Amino acid sequence: MKPVKFHQKEIDNFGDKNYSLPPSCLISIYSSLNAVPTLHYSVPIEGVADPVTLYIHRSQRTAHPIASAAPSGSGSDEIKSVPTKRREGGFDIKAAKQKIKQVMNENHSDFAYILESSLKEIANKLFEAKIITQQVQRSPTYDAIASSFLAIMNLLDSKSDLEKHCVKYLEALSSVGGPIEFAANLLRDKWTAALEGALEFEQSLKRVRANVKSQPLIS
Repeated sequence: MKPVKFHQKEIDNFGDKNYSLPPSCLISIYSSLNAVPTLHYSVPIEGVADPVTLYIHRSQRTAHPIASAAPSGSGSDEIKSVPTKRREGGFDIKAAKQKIKQVMNENHSDFAYILESSLKEIANKLFEAKIITQQVQRSPTYDAIASSFLAIMNLLDSKSDLEKHCVKYLEALSSVGGPIEFAANLLRDKWTAALEGALEFEQSLKRVRANVKSQPLIS
């Protein structure tokens, strides 16, 4: 990073009619492909009367690869389909999917950290729910699990199917218990808020649990 210089005339002119704003410089931060999710960086300011240090605390604002990456073809004859906006009784499923992805992007680091301690058990539950493949079950990572969830979600084209898919994911996480259940409830609340209640995750979860309890035990 090259040092930033303020000239004396900029300091002297501050406060005049044409210099109503203090001297400033714009610092732009661009992440590399292997960058950490959050940047903590200190920038000491030299040449001032009192020592000053600027502290930069910034999280990535771009979409995480698990939610934004999509397979693409190669070659000059590639045909790109134009996505259509599907609505179901005023429900915009494309926008709903985008909001679900956005919530997962914004909370990626936190959820990955919490789920890391119970990945094997989580993977077993998600495999039973047919959300992940056997390969992911054998060698689970949070990114692989999240990618599987989103990949299936991208195929859905109805509100009811989208709601069922999200509920299956939340229910599988909740069944692990402990901090994982807390994370699932938090994710449900964040999805509900982002979608402004358009999908009834709470009621659907209650129906799923009621059905499980009502099923007779096989002796």
